Amino acid sequence: MAPRVMALILALGVAIGITGPNLYKTAQIKGWFPGATAADRTVTQKWRQPPSRRHPREQDAYWVATAGEDIRKAGSIASI
Repeated sequence: MAPRVMALILALGVAIGITGPNLYKTAQIKGWFPGATAADRTVTQKWRQPPSRRHPREQDAYWVATAGEDIRKAGSIASI
């Protein structure tokens, strides 16, 4: 096979491998497939960030925190 065809097949395989599980999890959350679990979380902080260089779409960004750390401090993304 031509190198371009092989590259296309590889890229398609990677895209399906990454996107497929996310689509399946979304379908579980929507109730289309069984297996989703609900988790109770307490929102500890809420913050509205006005548009800036970091969010240039000229729309506000809304953030919520479920941990005790400062919401404006960058940190790791927790898996819910």
